[in-house]
Order: sequence, then C-alpha cells, then structure tokens
Amino acid sequence: MRVIKLIGALLGVMIVVVIGVLWWAGRVPRRPSGLSANALYVERGVVPFMLSSRGEWLDCWFDDHERVDRCKLTDKKGALEFEDVFVPYEGQSPLPQVDLVLDHRRTGQVWTGSYERHTLVPIVYLMDGEILLPRSEYEKAKKAVDWSKGRRGKEQ
Repeated sequence: MRVIKLIGALLGVMIVVVIGVLWWAGRVPRRPSGLSANALYVERGVVPFMLSSRGEWLDCWFDDHERVDRCKLTDKKGALEFEDVFVPYEGQSPLPQVDLVLDHRRTGQVWTGSYERHTLVPIVYLMDGEILLPRSEYEKAKKAVDWSKGRRGKEQ
C-alpha cells in the first residue's frame, strides 16, 4: 500500500513539474528596450509541447520624416533582423500611427521573404482589417496573401 502511495506521489510531482516547464517555455519573452508598447511577439513554427520556440518582435510606426509606414523585426533580445517600408495590400499609403494597431491573432499566420536575402517576414495584419506588405518583397508578399485568401492563380 505504501509503495502505491509513493508511486502516486512521484507521478503527481512529475506531472506538476512537466506542466510548470511547459508553462515557462510558452511565456512571451520580455519586450526589448527600443520597441514601442505596441510591438508584438510573433512565434514562427509553433508546435504544441515545444520547449523552445522561434519568435521575433514586430514593431510598426509612422515615420514622420519620410512620411511612410515602417516595420521592423527583431530577435528576442532586440537585435534587428529586418526593417522596411510597409505598404498596404490594397488602399492608400501611408496609414496614420493611430491605425497601426497589430492584429495579434492574424499577424504571423502568413510569412513572406527571400531565400537569397535570408529574410522571413510576417505579413502584417492590422485590427482595422488592413494588410501591410514589405515594399522590398511586395510581389512575393502579395502572392502569399492571395494564396491565403484562396485566390490561387485566379484573376481578381
């Protein structure tokens, strides 16, 4: 009887430890300094029960000097990975700062980039429904969005 209780207690402790480790591994890292409060942590390649994830911070803002919308992607520690002017998938550019609110549910579901440039960038979805694409990768990004919307090779 004592052996059964001991085994049960050990299993209980192991379950609590595993749950604790999974919770700890799934936490969003601290936002690096230099990013706005609106920056979004975007995970890439999320797999259930993974002990580590690949994620980046995405921050977008209106550049008053150049009168464009810019976004940058940094690693977990804030090191710059990609920065570009971002333009709307459809509609007018630039968008005012007040409209640059990232949709945390949709941003990070569709990615674009270039193997030659070693870039992989999330398509930016905004809360008002706008979609922003990196200007330097616009054609590839537009195709990725078209594909995700079911516009696979169809005339629009």
